[in-house]
Amino acid sequence: EVALAAVRKDPRIFFHAAPTMQDNEEVMLAAVRNDPKMFFHAAPEMQDNKEFALAAVRNDPKMFFHAGPTMRDNKEVALAAVSKDPKMFFHAAPEMQDNEEVALAAVSKDPKMFFHAGPTMRDNKEVALAAVRKDPRIFFHAAPTMQDNEEVMLAAVRND
Repeated sequence: EVALAAVRKDPRIFFHAAPTMQDNEEVMLAAVRNDPKMFFHAAPEMQDNKEFALAAVRNDPKMFFHAGPTMRDNKEVALAAVSKDPKMFFHAAPEMQDNEEVALAAVSKDPKMFFHAGPTMRDNKEVALAAVRKDPRIFFHAAPTMQDNEEVMLAAVRND
């Protein structure tokens, strides 16, 4: 209780807590909620925990970089990060880079994230359109079927 109250007041107290308190999920979660950078100091199993990852990423999307591999492959966590900072799409697991919802969230904010999209998304009309509408040069990096798609081609020409 004392450690939890202290961490809620100042997350840096965490560094001075006994090791048993540092391994306490409730104490660590309070620290992460108050200062998302504390996620970097969480034990690997906590970095691979959805509740911890979301608490960190919603406050500081760059903490997605420190998320465990299971969380970088979690749609909800990936969306939370990419929606706030599209560059975090680069750190998403390949399955998330090939997920339409996650890819759209990234390329609609930063069309250059199209370069990090998986092969299925480079051949996805909605993702190609979202990117090309923001930056027509992306057209030349879309899959050949998208370069042959009239709607995608027109979107690129209109925005050129």
